[in-house]
Amino acid sequence: MKLTTKLLLAFLLISIISSGIIVLFTRVATNREFEKFISDRYKTELVEEMALKMHSNNLGANQTTMIMIVRYIFPSPNQVEKLL
Repeated sequence: MKLTTKLLLAFLLISIISSGIIVLFTRVATNREFEKFISDRYKTELVEEMALKMHSNNLGANQTTMIMIVRYIFPSPNQVEKLL
């Protein structure tokens, strides 16, 4: 086999392997970010739902305290920077 054929096959193989690695890393990163997005959205909705229920039950002075605790435990994306 000629040297040019060997080099061509080597470059082709390296290109295919590199493309596969890039696709794999992209897929993993995308799935991780999507799961994080869904989790943050669920936590935000949970905080809003709990605050609405507490407001409708008229818990009084403890209402504000409970809302602050829930928001600290389940911070929304915008509240994370405020906690740090």
